[in-house]
Amino acid sequence: MQRRQLLKLGAGGLAGLCLRSLATGIPAGLLAGPRAAWAQAGGVAPQSLILCTSPSGDPFNAHAPGCDVPGASAPPDDRLRRVNVQLGEARVRAAQPWAALPRAMRDRLAFVLHRTNVNAHPEHAKVMRLLGAAKGPGGNGEDMLVSLIARHTGDALGTIQREPVNMSRAAMTYQGRVLGRVSPTQLVDLFAGADPALENLVPLRDQTLDALYADLKASGTRAQRDFLDQYARSQHQARQLGQSLGALLQGIPADPDEPNTPADQVRAAAAMASLRVAPAYVLTIPFGGDNHADPGLVDETEQTIAGIAAFRLLWTELGRLGLQDEVTVCQWNVFGRTFETRGNAGRNHNSVAHTAMILGPRVKAGVYGAYARQGDDFAAQGINPRTGAGVASGGIAPGETLASLGKTLCAAVGLDDATIDAEIRAGQIIRGALAS
Repeated sequence: MQRRQLLKLGAGGLAGLCLRSLATGIPAGLLAGPRAAWAQAGGVAPQSLILCTSPSGDPFNAHAPGCDVPGASAPPDDRLRRVNVQLGEARVRAAQPWAALPRAMRDRLAFVLHRTNVNAHPEHAKVMRLLGAAKGPGGNGEDMLVSLIARHTGDALGTIQREPVNMSRAAMTYQGRVLGRVSPTQLVDLFAGADPALENLVPLRDQTLDALYADLKASGTRAQRDFLDQYARSQHQARQLGQSLGALLQGIPADPDEPNTPADQVRAAAAMASLRVAPAYVLTIPFGGDNHADPGLVDETEQTIAGIAAFRLLWTELGRLGLQDEVTVCQWNVFGRTFETRGNAGRNHNSVAHTAMILGPRVKAGVYGAYARQGDDFAAQGINPRTGAGVASGGIAPGETLASLGKTLCAAVGLDDATIDAEIRAGQIIRGALAS
């Protein structure tokens, strides 16, 4: 569909809901959904999820906090030199760009060292399903973790749709159904521009709020009216939103000759999260790709620096839109890479050493788990679930660290323990990685 065709759908369509949500500050899903959705106000709010993933098996683990293992190969480029990085109260070693991130961001960064237990690119979907531990509705079959989370957070978030939005290079599913890919530039085609229907939100705000107040005055509860007051914005704020609507997607594409870059994806995801379009968004931020052959680790260097910059941009965008306390971000790929270079000075697949990153208000900053020498490279150890420390024996077994990562991410976005244990049939929540 083209943007004008979508806008012609009016207040009942996606564009109309987005406009009314912008004008009032009320989540679009609550405007579109049944009265029962209002009753969810007052509980613990779930987080929206932005998942960054790739089937390429990027060497993210080679430079992230926790990477400083003996004998690891590092690029000659001084920009990735190892330095001390402060993550909350923890001080760890990592590539220098991590240390340059804003302190407030580093205070919410957790890195989980684990094993994905797969060694081939096509097994990305298996990893996303936690090797079968993540179950579908009613505990039946298997489901991707992002789908599982969306099933449990969409209603409470009041999103327009329940399915995740996939802008990544990966094939993703929702309850077994393949998600179509949407690019940032396609979103711009749909929603950007100076269409007269988008120029003034104030009358739309007043009309929407008057109708809602009349409805709730006649048949609503005090809690529902208080909820509406909490979300309703002043006319001045609505006017500002109307004037800045185009800015939500401004700068996309950053480079017309190279559209849909990680920066474009980041801006689009943040803009959609501000409109409560979906409970989860899937992106791809490269960190070196499938780099068996990368002499001098040149591509790995450039993409790692650019990837960390993309995370910084995402943090900035979330702050600009007032979402830093409402969104959790996860970086998680199919497998890690060998710490020592091989063959053509690149890195091979490593099924037993992978680093995932979680950024959010409900995580405790630091590094959880540990790498230890195994054979000619390194592997993730087990994890003490209480402290998050890496352990040679006891605690979470190395083979269950992937499922434990999934459970910990679920806890970070707001799922309760009973739901997590019922939906993920392996591993344990890493309590030490969660903020008390």
